[in-house]
Amino acid sequence: MKLIKQQEIAQHAMSIYDITPFSENSFFSGGADKVVVLWSAETGEQMPITIKTEQSIYSLAFQQPNILSIGLSNGDIHWVDTENKTEIKYFKTQHQGIFRQLCLSNSQLLVIGDADGNLMIWDLVEASLQLTIPFMCGKIRGIEQSPDNSTLAIASQDGKIRILETNFFNVKNEFFAHQDGANVVRYIPNNPNIIITGGKDGYLRVWNELTGEKLEAIPAHNYAVYGIVFSLDGNYFVTCSRDKSIKVWETNSFKMLQKITFKEGGHRHSVNQLLWMNNRVVSCSDDKRIIIWGVEN
Repeated sequence: MKLIKQQEIAQHAMSIYDITPFSENSFFSGGADKVVVLWSAETGEQMPITIKTEQSIYSLAFQQPNILSIGLSNGDIHWVDTENKTEIKYFKTQHQGIFRQLCLSNSQLLVIGDADGNLMIWDLVEASLQLTIPFMCGKIRGIEQSPDNSTLAIASQDGKIRILETNFFNVKNEFFAHQDGANVVRYIPNNPNIIITGGKDGYLRVWNELTGEKLEAIPAHNYAVYGIVFSLDGNYFVTCSRDKSIKVWETNSFKMLQKITFKEGGHRHSVNQLLWMNNRVVSCSDDKRIIIWGVEN
């Protein structure tokens, strides 16, 4: 498998920090220029939703049918009705930057991690904060739900991975994973209780979430790993890094299949996030660009 460059979008004025899917063929982007934009993944063209904010946009999350949650650098949160193009709620959380958001697939709950190490559980129907867990762990950059929806894996600046059950959000297990901080965590498809993490140390590590046993350690990038996305069948995954590169891997062997730098048509600066959308991968960067890659088997 390899990635082939299809489209390049260079309409943001500053760094792009996050991208999130809107539909099977469209996605939102947001970043330091304080604008959220909707794009077509097929053509790379801008679609008719643009949202301006008062601070840099650190994170995005979309919940069907029509709620877009926008997390800002000052800790504020905007909820926007994407159908009516109106703001539903505006929250001043009194916390620092909102680094990661995840809508739980089996409920109407939104999980948010901030720069202070607080994990917040919001009810999207009642538009209310249900629970705050002060882990005091520094920035929470990674939140991932297990395939069976029973657990959450949290990656944080203190280098630890915390595993929470999703009924009452109690901690089931925690273990140290990365020197200087864990940035991203993903459940490996078709492998119950197995997770892969990426850290500031440039490593990918594979773990049994139940025991904290380390199964693999791969020196994947020269600097911090910021994104990991899996193919729909779980046979491949793609990583991105502050080292400006994107890499394609085979899941079973953890063999690197492709490396994309600026010389190969990639990004000039830190690659901050990835999406896997059907037969495409989307990347965004500090170089103000979004690149849409075709997946070739």
